[in-house]
Amino acid sequence: MLKNEQDQKRNSKTGKVSARLTRPEELRVTERADAAGKTVSEWVRQVILESLDGTPTELRLMAFFTAQIRSVTKALEEWRQNRNLSDPNVQERIRRLAIEMAADDAEITQRMLELRRKERGAAA
Repeated sequence: MLKNEQDQKRNSKTGKVSARLTRPEELRVTERADAAGKTVSEWVRQVILESLDGTPTELRLMAFFTAQIRSVTKALEEWRQNRNLSDPNVQERIRRLAIEMAADDAEITQRMLELRRKERGAAA
């Protein structure tokens, strides 16, 4: 057997995973796959493999902690610049900054995941 044939055989997709879904769950999966421009099989495979790199909970926690740290740092910078932030005002400002920064971090995380997907696609 030639080396190229051996590589193809080793990389062929022979494994199978199945799951039972309710009709509404199936519709959600189909909608997501369509939105991504993929077949359901391609999309589900991608989601499963990505979940092995980090769970959605882990990603959300990382984004949350990053946003909290960034928002507190930003509020402290504003306080140091004498922007007259009272205690209740500081708490509210930190909350608003955390929401803004979490949204920014979520966008950045999404871009990073898209780049990873493209890199994996190019390597496959």
